[in-house]
Amino acid sequence: MVTRLIPHVVFLLGGQGSQYFGMARSLYEKDARFRALQEELDEIATLACGRSPLSYLHRSRIGGPCDDLELTSLGLFMVEYGLAVRLRDHGLEPDIIVGASLGEFISLAVSGMADPHMALGFIARFTRAIPSVLPAGGMTAVLGSLEAVTAAVKSDEVSLASVNSDQHVVLSGKSSALADVSRRLAISGAICCELPVRYPFHSSACDSLGALMRRLVDGYSPGFSAADRVSVTGPETWSSSIAGPRTSFSGTAAWEAIARPIRFSETIRALPKYESNLYVDLTPSGSLAAALKSMRAVRAVHSIVTPFGRDPEMLSDVLREAKELGVLRGGRAEFDEED
Repeated sequence: MVTRLIPHVVFLLGGQGSQYFGMARSLYEKDARFRALQEELDEIATLACGRSPLSYLHRSRIGGPCDDLELTSLGLFMVEYGLAVRLRDHGLEPDIIVGASLGEFISLAVSGMADPHMALGFIARFTRAIPSVLPAGGMTAVLGSLEAVTAAVKSDEVSLASVNSDQHVVLSGKSSALADVSRRLAISGAICCELPVRYPFHSSACDSLGALMRRLVDGYSPGFSAADRVSVTGPETWSSSIAGPRTSFSGTAAWEAIARPIRFSETIRALPKYESNLYVDLTPSGSLAAALKSMRAVRAVHSIVTPFGRDPEMLSDVLREAKELGVLRGGRAEFDEED
């Protein structure tokens, strides 16, 4: 009998800002089962929105950011859900799922709280509605002291969308106001990176979205609120908007996921035995893994999909460590790569 060496396996699911053209392309090309799942989900997404996320994300970048809200959101779901399926195929089951922003909607399908096809349809509907109810804006990641960032934010048009650590902050708000803050921070030596997001999520501009999210979730009821979809032995689902677990989903929860500040580091610290868990980041850029590493407290953190195209090797690394830690549940630790 293999002795389990860690308390929990935690899957991390993130959202907007982590996407880029070509994300998960190397895994798509080398893993036949991941490719088949992506193509199946792409068919569902294409029926839901009339366009193909795969065609958009796998094209050669001609110019401009990867910021089509509807297609990138659907693509993020497809990649993160697909990674969760492949990890489970190999016997790596999560005990806990942590969702951040759009990742909270993805966690519904990964946890079993919602059918993945239904979740795709919901994401298509709410992202298509956003341009008509939310003003244009953006989000900016800042590598610099929280004190300096707080001092530089002098306008109510900019909000702290996420404080990942005392040196890693994400701002959200009106584009011109974000540009002003970035200029002030650059003088202090901070590094600012504009994220490929056209709207000010997790800011005060989202206060008006409550009615929309309640109406959209009610349209899918009772699917998102049926806690009995998750077995008693299934994974716990934790929300980074409330820094705690969710057992059901509502219109209010949907609004909180995209409107409230992301309390990711607080959520991680609230997990049982958080320092000793195995964390696997399913976001395409590994941004949540980077935030975890900046906390300097957790022992085992992995990402899989990055812009460097080593996705198959990094998947193998995760499975290898999981096998060594005794947390694979009857799956295969070796990577099934095509010749």
